[in-house]
Amino acid sequence: WFTGAPDADGVPHATMSDGTPRGYQRVSFNGGDYSIDGYQVLGAGASYQMRIIAPDEVSAGESGATAFQVNLFSAGPRARVRARVGGAGEPWRDLERVREPDPHRVVLHERDRSIERPWRPLGASMPCPHLWAGLLPENLPVGTHVIEILADDGFGGSRSDLCPIRIA
Repeated sequence: WFTGAPDADGVPHATMSDGTPRGYQRVSFNGGDYSIDGYQVLGAGASYQMRIIAPDEVSAGESGATAFQVNLFSAGPRARVRARVGGAGEPWRDLERVREPDPHRVVLHERDRSIERPWRPLGASMPCPHLWAGLLPENLPVGTHVIEILADDGFGGSRSDLCPIRIA
């Protein structure tokens, strides 16, 4: 049932139709109570809870029209995702939850269409229920900047990640 191109160990990457890497949900139980402790991507550290999808480079003057997305793998219905670019002095902005296919998953689907047996290509991508989108700030100066993400997963967990982006 694992589909997609094989990794270095010969195991298909098996990215789910919503863009989530193969792995499992971490849940802690205490009698009849439980808490969701995030998602564990197989072969990655526990802090890998999201994928930031952004271009590596943007032309100067086009930053305000450049979109980026965040796939928070284990987000509940009350999750909140915020972003800032430019460091501690910049305000956090709420990102918009969108229901569309994860752009990274769409690229994998196209790339893996031509794989041959014994491997199986990925099935179609579905609209991701835990995807957020935003735009970069306008008029970012030439240089390297960092997209900072701060997320509340909706289950009481806080997640964060960084993604560099170059303005040329």
